[in-house]
Order: sequence, then C-alpha cells, then structure tokens
Amino acid sequence: MTGSATGNLGFFNRSDHRVLLSTFPVKFSAAFIALTCLAAFVSSASAAPSQLDESMKGRDYREQDLRGEDFTNKDLSWANFSKANLSGVDFSGSHLDRCEFMDADLSRTTGWNSVDFDSGVTAPGANFSHADLSNAQVTGTYFDGADFSHANLEGALLSGRFYRAKFDGAKFRDTIMLGVSIDEARFHDLKARGAIVDAQGLVDWYRNGGKLRGLPLSCANLNGIHLDGADLQEIELLRSRIQGASIKGADLRGAQLTHVQAQDSDFSHTDFSSATLKGAELQGCNLMGADLSGADLTQAKLISANLTSAILSDADLSWADLSYADLSGARLDGVIWTGTKLEGVRGLSAETLAGIESQSGPGWLVTQRRLHQQFANLASILHMPLSILLLCLTFPPFHKRKTGRFTAAVFFSTAIALSPIVFVILGDLSGGHPSVQFSSGGFWSTLVGLWSPAVWFVRITSFVALVLVLSQFGLTRLHPFAPIHRRGSAVLILNLINCLFALVMAFVLAPRA
Repeated sequence: MTGSATGNLGFFNRSDHRVLLSTFPVKFSAAFIALTCLAAFVSSASAAPSQLDESMKGRDYREQDLRGEDFTNKDLSWANFSKANLSGVDFSGSHLDRCEFMDADLSRTTGWNSVDFDSGVTAPGANFSHADLSNAQVTGTYFDGADFSHANLEGALLSGRFYRAKFDGAKFRDTIMLGVSIDEARFHDLKARGAIVDAQGLVDWYRNGGKLRGLPLSCANLNGIHLDGADLQEIELLRSRIQGASIKGADLRGAQLTHVQAQDSDFSHTDFSSATLKGAELQGCNLMGADLSGADLTQAKLISANLTSAILSDADLSWADLSYADLSGARLDGVIWTGTKLEGVRGLSAETLAGIESQSGPGWLVTQRRLHQQFANLASILHMPLSILLLCLTFPPFHKRKTGRFTAAVFFSTAIALSPIVFVILGDLSGGHPSVQFSSGGFWSTLVGLWSPAVWFVRITSFVALVLVLSQFGLTRLHPFAPIHRRGSAVLILNLINCLFALVMAFVLAPRA
C-alpha cells in the first residue's frame, strides 16, 4: 500500500505526473499567446477602417534627407525623425503620436494646424525656424533647446518643456502657453511679447473674444483665475491647478477635470453635469447650488466642501471623501455611494444615512473595503519589482536537467501574472479609464472597447498563474527543503506572494483603472 501511495498519483505514476506538470506551463503559455494574438486580430478587424495611410507608421527616418516627401494624411505614429532634414515638408492631416524629432530640421514646415499630436511628440533641439504653426495645438514632452525663431505661432496652443528654447522673431498673437515649462527670464519675455502664459492673460484673452470651450489645457497653472459665468463646456483641465479660483455660474458640462487641484475655489451654481472629476482635489470648495448630476466624482476629495442645495442626481461618489462636507438641501437621488467616506458630514437625515449604508454597507464593511484598496495599492507597488526579481532568478537555468522544469514553471507563471499591472499603469497614465486619454481611435480606442472583457481575461490569467504556482510543489518532489531546492523553496514562496498580488490587483485595481 505504501509503495502504491508513493509510486502513483491518481491515474499517473510519479514520473508521468512530473512530465504533465512540467509541460503544462509551456502549453498554457502557447495558448495564452495564441489567444492574445487572436483577440488583437479580431479587434483590429472589427475596428473602423482608418482614413490615414499607415505605411509609414513606426519607421526609422533618422538622418535622412526627406525634403519634398509627401507626409500629408499619413499615420506617422512612433516614427523616428531624429536629425532628419524635413525642411519645407507639409504635415497636413498627419498623425504624429509619440514621434521623435530630436535635432531634426523642421524649418519652413506647414500644415501643423491640422496635425493630430495625440499623446504628443518629443523634439529637443529641433529647428522650427520659419515654420507655420499658426492655430496648431502642439502637445509634447520635451522641446528643450528647440529653435522657433521667426516661426508663426499665432493662435497656437503649446504644452511641454521648453527650457533653453529660442523664440527670436516669432509671432505670438493669441498664443496660449499655459502648460509650458520654461526659463523664468524667457517667461517674462514671452508675456511681454503677447503670449498667454498665466491665468490673467487667459482671462484677458477670453474677454476679448477668445473661445475656451473644448480647449485642452491639461497641466496648466490657473491658480486664482476668475472666470465667472464662462462657457467652459468640454474643456480639458486634467491635472491642472486652479486653487483659490472663482468660477461661479460657469458652464462646465462634459468637462474633463480628472485629478484637477482646485482647493478652496468657488464653483457656486456652476454646471458640472456629466463632467469627469475623478480624483479631483476639491477640499474646501464652495459648490453651493452646483449641478453635479451624472458627474464622475470617483475618489474625489470633497473634505469640508459646501454642497448645500447642490444637484448630485446620478453622480458617482464611489470611494470619494466627503468628510465634514455640508450636504444640506442637496438632491441625492440615484447617487452611487460605494465606499464613500462620510465622517462628520452635515445635512443628511438619519433615514438618508441608513439608505446610504444599505447601499455601501455598514461602517465596518466600508473600512474593510478601504483596507482592501490600500493592500491593492501596496500590491501594485511591490508587484513589478518582485516579478522582475523572479524572472531574473529563474530565466538562466532553463537548460539544467534537475531544476529546469521548476524554474520554467516559475518563469511562465510570473510572466503571466504580470498582466494586471498593464491595466493599472494605463489607468494611472490616463488619470482613470483609458478613454479619458486614448480616445482618438486606432489601437487605444479598440482597447477601450474591449476594456471590460479584458479585465475578466486578466482575472482568469491571474488564477491560472496561481494554479501554476501550486503545481510547482509537485515539481519540487514534495520536498522543498531538499539540498538542491533550498533556493527553490524561497523562490516558490515569493512566487506565491507575487501571484496573490496579481489576483488582488486584477479584482480591485484593474476594474477601477
């Protein structure tokens, strides 16, 4: 009986069982890759056909002479034009998402006002002299040392870093540079030459007939701005700073205000209906009589905010902090209260509080959920370095006869368990759901369309990774402290913790990303 127990595991003998376990990670990984490729193919096939010529997408044009080339209506995403000669080129209708123009010659180029920059370009040291950038929305990361001498920047909107950039002789009428990081001396020079570089300049421009509706002003510094009654529909102020501002009675319907910093500002009687205020910093704000119906206030901080007579119908206050806020007379029908913090809140009747508790759960459950959230955040911080450590520990010895199967299983399970971090990173980069930032079409909009099923796919792969970890106990011959497996036992324990982190992220953070 003893020999039977040690020699057989179910219908397999011990060697068959080890062979099955050792080949399972490889087979699953192959299936995982095949399913991912199939999903990408189906999504690309089902996506709307692009109007752009994608034949130049992602190409390497470094140090090439491209004068006279036709770049109109071309998808040039991810292309590298470093040190290329693009003098006189027309970029009309092109898509330049994440292009590299380091030290490129872009002098006398045209068509920038119809270019789609999407997530922006990088152009340190580039030559934009005499280029026509009028009415263009030039978004990017680095323009350090770029030369805009004698360029036409009238009506343009620039954002990014412009340290040591040259603007000699450039035209600046109605040029908005609120999202620009620049040398202090150059800041005052540009302001004197008519560029809009601060909040007061934007107010003056608006009062003289400028249009703020739908304007992309992400990461702008608008502290103390006064725009009472302004038309700000669909304006983009992602991660912008507007502390101490007065925006009373304004129209902010459909505005993108994710992670905006607006502490102690006056938004009384302002219309925020259907606006996105996810993670917004609204501590001490006056929102009396404001219309927040249908607004996304997920994880917003409304500590000590004045919400008297505000309209919050169908607003999403999941995980928001309303501690010590005043909700007297506010309309609260259809509000989502999941995990909302209501410590010291005023203006809520006992009946309303009971209804909120029935939806969000009793206090101890809300506290438990917050602990789950904090653990998930900790998991997201530790998951990536732990995964990299495990991959480094297990990748080299695949070829070793005694430990190859074990390390292969650890390696593949770790690689598979990395899937949730992708969604968390995308959610963090976009300030929330990826549709906030990746809404221009193509691959990213397809990803947004597949977001919900993809989250479940991540959850399933996280479970499978955990199954792979458990299968590794069989590969250690049920004796993890044997001499050749002393390191293996530590790796196994780390891998188990890592997969648990992946599960927590897949179920707590990925759905919120």
